[in-house]
Formats: sequence, C-alpha cells, structure tokens
Amino acid sequence: MSTPSLPSYAGQPGVPPYTAQPRRDEQTLGRTRVPPPNSNGTRVWTKKAGTITLSLPHQPVHAELPVYGRETDIQGYLTLESTHHAVAVTVKLHGYVKCKTIAEIGQSNFVVLDLPVVLWRKDSGIPCPNVLPFQITLPSTYSSNGRSGPMPPSFAYTFYDLQGGTPGLKAKIKYEIIVEIDHVHTTLKDKLGPALSTEFTYLPRTRPARAPSSTPSSVFKATMERRVGGKSRFQDPIVWKLCLPPPGTYAIAQSIPFRVSVACRTSSLLAPFAPSNKDNCAIRVYVLRQVSINVNSVPLWRSYVIGEGKLTYASAPDDTMWLKNVLKSEKGDSESMGSDSEHEGWASHNWTGAVKINDGISVGGFQIENMAVKDFFVLSAVPPNPRLGELLEAKRVVSIQLTTEAYSAEGSYAHPVEAHANPEAHGYLEGQENGHHLDSNGHGVANNIPRNGNAA
Repeated sequence: MSTPSLPSYAGQPGVPPYTAQPRRDEQTLGRTRVPPPNSNGTRVWTKKAGTITLSLPHQPVHAELPVYGRETDIQGYLTLESTHHAVAVTVKLHGYVKCKTIAEIGQSNFVVLDLPVVLWRKDSGIPCPNVLPFQITLPSTYSSNGRSGPMPPSFAYTFYDLQGGTPGLKAKIKYEIIVEIDHVHTTLKDKLGPALSTEFTYLPRTRPARAPSSTPSSVFKATMERRVGGKSRFQDPIVWKLCLPPPGTYAIAQSIPFRVSVACRTSSLLAPFAPSNKDNCAIRVYVLRQVSINVNSVPLWRSYVIGEGKLTYASAPDDTMWLKNVLKSEKGDSESMGSDSEHEGWASHNWTGAVKINDGISVGGFQIENMAVKDFFVLSAVPPNPRLGELLEAKRVVSIQLTTEAYSAEGSYAHPVEAHANPEAHGYLEGQENGHHLDSNGHGVANNIPRNGNAA
C-alpha cells in the first residue's frame, strides 16, 4: 500500500512587526497588571567596572550610596561578562578610620572591618557561572589593636583654617564593597584581574531607651560674673537657668524644646537682658558638635554648630522653687534655706524656644580608638561689652546624646541608647583644661584665660 504524499504549502510571510500600542485596525483583548517601578520606595543599585556589574537590591530610591544598618544582610549579585582564565571570585567588606591633620603632624589609620567571602574557586570543580549571588552579614562590633567596641557609623568631617593659623583636620570613617577576580595569568596585573569597589553608608539605627518628656524640666545653672575693681567676682550674681526635657537623649529629626531664665537680686543689673533694650545681651541656645582626633599622640579638636534655637520672650513663671535651689547651691547644700522672704526682690527674664538639628546630620555621637564625636547643648550669654563692661560672659555646656530614631513604646530594631548618668559631669569640651580656651566656634585656642566658675 502506497503512502500518499503530503501537500505542499506556500511560503509563509515573516513575523509581523509589533508596536507598544495597538494600531487603528487592532484592539487590546487583555491586559496584565504590572506594578509601577519603585512602588515600595526602593531600587536596585548597580555599578559597572569593566566586565563586572555589581547589583544591590532594596536600596532607597534617592540615596547616593547603598545604605545598611547594624547586623544587616548585604544581599546582591555579580554579573560577569567573561569568566575565562578566572580562578577565584571574592567579595570583601572593608572599613577603615582615617584621621589626618592638614599640617606636619601626620595621620593615623586603622581597620574596623575586613570580611572577605569567596563566591567561587576553580578547584571546586564547577564552572564559574556568569551570575553569582551573595549574602554577607555585617558585624556589629570591631576589633583592632587589642581593643573592641561597636562598629562606628560612616562619618566624614574636614576643617580648613586658611586665616586663623591653627592646623586643619580630616576625620573619616569609610566602608566599601570590593570585588576581586584572580586570574591564572602570570603577570601581577593580570593575576589581580579586573576589580570593582563601591562605597556604602553604614548607618546603625539608635533610639532613646526611655520616653522623653515634652516639658523642659531638667535644670542646669550658670552664673555670670561681675567685674568689680578690675577683678572678676560673684557679687550680686546673675544666675542663668537652662531647662531641657529629660532624660537627655533626643532624636535627630525632632526639635528639642528648652526654657531659659535669668534672675538677679538687683533688677538694674538685668537691664541688658530686657527685650526693650536695643543694646541687649546676645543670648544663644544651640547644639555644638565636637570632633576630636589623636594623631601621633597629639590631640586636636574642632567644633561646629549643628542646630540653633530661636528664643521667644515669655511671661515669668513662678520661679520661687528654682530660686531656692539657686541660693542653696550658692550657699552650700548643707545650709538652711530660710523663709520665702529671703527670695523676695529677685527679678527675672524668661525665654522659650526649640532647637532643630540641621539637615545633613544623620548620626549621633560615638567614640572609637583615635576619634570621638560629642554633642553638647550650649547656653551662651554675651553682654554688650564683655571685655570692658561690668558683666562677663556666661556659658553652660551640657552633654546630650542624639539618636537616629525617635522613642517607640512598641520597640523597634533600633538600638536603645541611655542618656548620660550625669550630663553636667560629661558637659565639657576638649581644651577647657590645661589653660586652653574655646572660642565662640568651639575651636581649641591656647591662651591664659581661666575657667569662669560654672561657665563652661
């Protein structure tokens, strides 16, 4: 029996062209819903160098660099256009601290993170894939020169003094993701192979360990001296009071309310502080950040304002209790306070306000081997003519701790931070001792000006 032959078919036309939108003679029969890009506020951060592409998902849309927190898993993948002659592929997390003076003193460096992870080796017997995923957990602590502590956040500060004559400084904490590919070639250049590195931001989250109060109540006092007979004396003292919300730990994104009061037995001495006086005392309330480094056993420090409050004149509250405390501190804690008539005749002025930390500040204070970053709440009262006038400058410096997150009763992944047990004990700036004086910007300047009582 013979098998019939199959009929011949005419040549079929080629694949018709496709367009993103239907033509006039076409219609859409169905549509698949596609989520919009960046719907969750993140993106895939990529960097390409030579034949290597590094991809890091789940990154903030507007971040200039990849951002990771405490004990975060750094997830990503490498795309290799060529794997010929490769013998090993390694991803390494690297972090270091660099302290440098813009002078002749030198610099000091040390490593806080060195964590290599081999993704593939030739002796594994498996061909090198073109895509290599990886996941590396960031450690929460560092160890260097026999010392250990919490791994510091990314930080950079540079100070130049082109006119003042004091040495500038650079302080930087940098973290990187480094990709290395070893080749089988014999020359050193080919052996190292192509490499890729990218900086990332290490931002460990912190929060106050206790709920902050919304009402300023913690009291810190400073006394303004008078110049009597060419000498500085606490005669009829002008007493300042700075009130901050306890416990002294504040979120960077939240304003810090405060209250300032000044009081004196002699009302005429308060004339420079009256709002109606055009030549009144310059009163400032601000947050000062001090960066101190140690290079070759030489300490250096520079300070800058990271937030300043605007004072609003307020009606006088009932200050009988705090005046009692002021007199008690002037007389000594062991002496009796006497009756309320002892406090009559005191005059006072009062101001309220709030300090907002400047944009660009993302981390609080920290301390490591050769670098320290400290934050201070400062009350400064400068009379119209502090050099020749009767009144001298008064200043109170109180140590505070800034956190990346606000307090949450439900808790969070942010690490809880306790306030200083005694803010006044921590309320000093580098250089106040040993005959050094801090100028209005907080820079260290050597001179013979002594400390003035309670004014820091």
